[in-house]
Amino acid sequence: MKFNDIIILDWYDNIIKALCQTNDDTFYCSLLTLDFDTDVKIYACISIKYLNNHEKLIEIINSGKTKENWENLIVLLSLINKKNKSYLVKTQDLKNGTLEVVKFKDNFNWNKVLLYDYPEVLEKSSKVENWSSYW
Repeated sequence: MKFNDIIILDWYDNIIKALCQTNDDTFYCSLLTLDFDTDVKIYACISIKYLNNHEKLIEIINSGKTKENWENLIVLLSLINKKNKSYLVKTQDLKNGTLEVVKFKDNFNWNKVLLYDYPEVLEKSSKVENWSSYW
């Protein structure tokens, strides 16, 4: 997997949340874990097709005015359908690094984790003792 374009939504020494585009799709990616020793990160990446009102989200992205539509954008990104397709992606750099798909999942309830902001999202995801039990 390789992203052609990235719209950074949240940054704190690393990309926390971003909209990442491939040739075929756009994904909402959110940092789940960060190894401070190796700088390896794992992101949850969800196709925006599986967000409620994704047509409005696509309009905002295509307009190039994400900052002007910030409040609407944040609301739209928080509306994840129960039916979805998502990936866990491992990388040192979401924007320029090699991306390794660790897992693929259908219909995962990401609202348990992704509604938190940095650094709470790292704390919340670290409390998930065995990620494989969620898969």
